[in-house]
Amino acid sequence: MRCAKARAERKSCNPAARDCATCYAGVATRPGHVPAGTSFTLTLTPSSGSPVSYTLTSDTFTTEAISFTGLTSSALSAITFDQPMTFSWTLPSTFAVARVKLDAGVLTGHQNEPGTFNCSSEETILPNTATSGAITIPSTCNGFPVLQVDGSISAEGPNGEGSHAIFFFQ
Repeated sequence: MRCAKARAERKSCNPAARDCATCYAGVATRPGHVPAGTSFTLTLTPSSGSPVSYTLTSDTFTTEAISFTGLTSSALSAITFDQPMTFSWTLPSTFAVARVKLDAGVLTGHQNEPGTFNCSSEETILPNTATSGAITIPSTCNGFPVLQVDGSISAEGPNGEGSHAIFFFQ
């Protein structure tokens, strides 16, 4: 995801937005952006020897959001801990999806509180056409009960396009 680039260009974004595509909508449509796959030739001339040329291809990003479907509650009680839990989503359609990743982090308190532990589930790389997948969310983190779950789904395209969504259970 090219969120860091978008973040640098749109500093007034609402930090409460749940995904980069929503938070940075419109960034990709500003004048001056070159289309994905545009070739650039960079020629370096050393102080001695012959010039060396490199051809580079531009990346891009999208404002199209990937989104979860079927989430009916954000209560922690909606999580099935310590066994595979299936999530569903819609894939972006404005770019070819090359990679889909599902993962989750768990916290033992509010993320800004001192003493809160943060543990991660193992990320799951899925087929590029996947619209559902399962991850196992642990009920404890460093021996303490989980009080918050932050899950995410991301889709990446072959030219640097990306879309990312996060779900929160508390």
